[in-house]
Amino acid sequence: MPPVRLNPDVPEGLKHVITRALEKDPASRHQGAAKIKSELRRLLRDSGGLPSAAPTRERRRFRLPRHAIAAGILVLMLIVAAVLWVRRPQVCAGARRTAELRKFSEEAERAFAANLATTPEDAQTHAIRGLALAYLGRKDEAVREGERGVALLPVSRDGFSGPYMQHQLVRIYMIVGEKEKALDQLEPLLKVPYFVSPAWLAIDPNFTRLKGHPRFEALLHKNM
Repeated sequence: MPPVRLNPDVPEGLKHVITRALEKDPASRHQGAAKIKSELRRLLRDSGGLPSAAPTRERRRFRLPRHAIAAGILVLMLIVAAVLWVRRPQVCAGARRTAELRKFSEEAERAFAANLATTPEDAQTHAIRGLALAYLGRKDEAVREGERGVALLPVSRDGFSGPYMQHQLVRIYMIVGEKEKALDQLEPLLKVPYFVSPAWLAIDPNFTRLKGHPRFEALLHKNM
């Protein structure tokens, strides 16, 4: 799904980084996390989010919205962490890769926590922070944040963003090993207008944790 479908405010430069990071062909992606970090820091610096020794006149005249690019960078960090985690048997075989995964998650979690200090009612930030906490193994905090995101923006109140919040709670439950609770949220999610479908469940690697579970297998074959 293109980044702008989830957040129309994603700047053009950040959209390019995200799209490249998610390329199907490994040769087309960034060659290592360091390359991604370098691009993200450049974007943040150009947007005014990082100090620059000698900002040009052009940079002073045009800056990307700092809040938009900062939020996008944090989401991308978590996407990278998620990809590393899902593919950990291949990608995270060594201690260095495992350390990278944890570093991404720790940085994202700290940044989201800082954002919540100023915007405590932001449902998406609660949900995404919950994901970071889940990858860090902080189960109780992760679940609490995910549930808070859903409580702030439930499907019954917002038919557009509500399903997204519920989707993140499903992911959190899966990561922390609560398969039944994940399915309790996933089953009603499939009944509302949203991109997640039985066909999507079959190809999205994030749902591999549920494969083999009778309830999940029933969902996969529901419309077949």
